[in-house]
Amino acid sequence: WTPYVYKNELYFIYSFCKLCVIKLINETTGECELVYGNPSLFTNKTIFGGTNLCHWKNDLFIGFAHIRNPWYGVPIIFNAKNYKYINWQRDILSGHEWYPLKRSKDIIYGNIKGADIKIPWEIGRMQDLIYLSLAYSITQDEKYPQAFQNKILDFIASNPYGYGTQWITSMEVSIRAVNILVAYDMFKSAKFAFSGEFQELFDEMIEQHKAHIIANPEWSDGMRGNHYLANICSLIIIMIYQNDDKHENFKIVFDKLVTELEHQFDESGANFESSTYYHALSSEFVLWAFIFLAHKQSEEFRSKAKIRAKDIQDIGANIYTHYQFLKQFARPDGTLMQIGDNDSGTYLNLSTNLSPSNKMPLIELYEHVMNIKASDYFERFVDISDVFEVNEGESNKHNITDGALNSYGYIRYRENYKLFIRSGDKGQLGKGGHSHCDLNSICLDVGGMPVLVDPGTYQYTGIPELRNKYRSSEMHNTLTLKGSEQYIIGDSSKDDLFWLYGSASPKNEISADGSLAFIHSGYGKEHRRTLRFEQSALKISDTIKLDCEKQINLHFAPEVKISIIDSAVYAQIKGFSIKFEFPERDKIEKSLYYFSPGYGMTEHAEKIVLNTDYDTVTWNITINEDTGTYR
Repeated sequence: WTPYVYKNELYFIYSFCKLCVIKLINETTGECELVYGNPSLFTNKTIFGGTNLCHWKNDLFIGFAHIRNPWYGVPIIFNAKNYKYINWQRDILSGHEWYPLKRSKDIIYGNIKGADIKIPWEIGRMQDLIYLSLAYSITQDEKYPQAFQNKILDFIASNPYGYGTQWITSMEVSIRAVNILVAYDMFKSAKFAFSGEFQELFDEMIEQHKAHIIANPEWSDGMRGNHYLANICSLIIIMIYQNDDKHENFKIVFDKLVTELEHQFDESGANFESSTYYHALSSEFVLWAFIFLAHKQSEEFRSKAKIRAKDIQDIGANIYTHYQFLKQFARPDGTLMQIGDNDSGTYLNLSTNLSPSNKMPLIELYEHVMNIKASDYFERFVDISDVFEVNEGESNKHNITDGALNSYGYIRYRENYKLFIRSGDKGQLGKGGHSHCDLNSICLDVGGMPVLVDPGTYQYTGIPELRNKYRSSEMHNTLTLKGSEQYIIGDSSKDDLFWLYGSASPKNEISADGSLAFIHSGYGKEHRRTLRFEQSALKISDTIKLDCEKQINLHFAPEVKISIIDSAVYAQIKGFSIKFEFPERDKIEKSLYYFSPGYGMTEHAEKIVLNTDYDTVTWNITINEDTGTYR
């Protein structure tokens, strides 16, 4: 299409071979009317956004970006040798494709089994652009900025503002904007000069992203979470990059960040999602916002927005608690003890470690920023001399108590193991969100390696029954009743996939003998799980006074091999043997299940189920160490 304006009206030459001219009659819907040509040449009635990039000649591609308010057409021509057009609307796993020229707010998803909209969303985050800029900074090979420009132009032409899958949620828009801005900045820092034409298109793209986030914040009173936090933190970064002169607006956004820190994190630093991986993601949003806010190059900008140095330092004190909480659940290999949902989400990964489950780069970035442990790698991107001091002296040292209660539950450390038992209410202040039916569930690491695990998440809207299965009670290391759940799991809409209904009234008690009791009433009667720590063993007692069959489920990590001998289960992992002893009266069964270490991923693993009719079951865990220690 070729746009042109005549007597202040917008027209398009829709076809040249057989001339067809149309006129825009409704800016909101994009509806047009035929003004010249055969009616059979124009049957769509609406056009909007832009044209897909088409091969022109040699290595040149051409398209048009049609931009509203004001309406104008921007020709896009770029050299795309060996460039392969990206289908931004397609779930590459199921093959399902959403209509690219449908208004984003009208797109329905979660209604076709197997079609997962999260797949094109992940592609649309464009987090790979960082690695193009890193490669250019090392090699100075211009194929990398060329690939960057090709992808940006492809996105502009193929994803008109407000249409298709890429403009549905402001969180996706937020993450994309920050990644393309940082990648662009890194190219410029490496002395690459973009053309004026590309710069104009790029600036317009960023402005659209900012406008979208401002117009569509994922906020509701009492019902907001990591999406809204991403919106706020990304707006801060975008406005700093743009050196936005509307400083009063920046101060409003900054104040919203301060509010969300109080709303979404507790005094221990725990994020209110009740998920370790969502804690990592949410805290990463805040960390990067802090890095941009605290940088000396932002000093004049902050001053004009009337943001004091103390305000930034207060945020620094908050992120230190976020780091402390994250560190409690981290293993030596960088993976986290998996509690609640894990959708493999990251914000801005500058590390060459591409595993989304490995949070060691995030931990190292925290430690670098807070002067706990300088990183030669992150020194390239974040100069700690340009960041406010967060803590001084002894407060910089990371200390973990032997046992601590927090809003997620109880975590205990010993020389060769780490044990966590889930307690505390549902996440997102009772909505559920990214929580599971996992009350009184135990996770156990031995020698820094996972032994008893939360099986993970696997899916969201693509396969709703699997989403609900993975967050059910029977998929956790707790006592269950056949046909019962700790919370009510709905399945009537895609929104139900992120709610847990009802109350289980979780609580805990400490006895005079030092034993700990964790209690919930999600089954209508109290389930009490008591832990007593003895020198050579952990004694566990499960009690629920109901005349029915009960089950105790234990899910083992894929690396753990188990065997059953009489009434005992033996688990083997490198350097350690763990013995689980159960009453002889009860039946133990072993089976396979699928462990999900990240979104869309599964691995074979083993589990055991103890079946009993008794109201109380007492069992022991004994860890026999062959070599090594772990703390």
